Amino acid sequence: MLQNDIESRGDNRLSRVLSTVPGLRADGDYIYVPRAVGSSINRTCDGIVVFLDGVSYGMVSDVDRIARSADLAAIEVFLGASSVPKALAVPMSGCGVVALWSKR
Repeated sequence: MLQNDIESRGDNRLSRVLSTVPGLRADGDYIYVPRAVGSSINRTCDGIVVFLDGVSYGMVSDVDRIARSADLAAIEVFLGASSVPKALAVPMSGCGVVALWSKR
């Protein structure tokens, strides 16, 4: 999602912008995948790792504290372990990764 897409969502809270990504949910407390992508397990996958400008914040309990959507140039979402690029593959990233890129 690029800057124009982020701005078109019309909300400064990152959790609300992330909730518009298909297959991803963010409720202000956690980012999660309602059903594990590419898995036969039919349960919620709540191990989403967040990066900001290449720095891992791990599994965040309040994504709105990391950044405001107005400060972001792009958001990349990788759901499921097989979609996570090697550069972002860290322990606990099996459910997926959200990579945030600031405007700076």
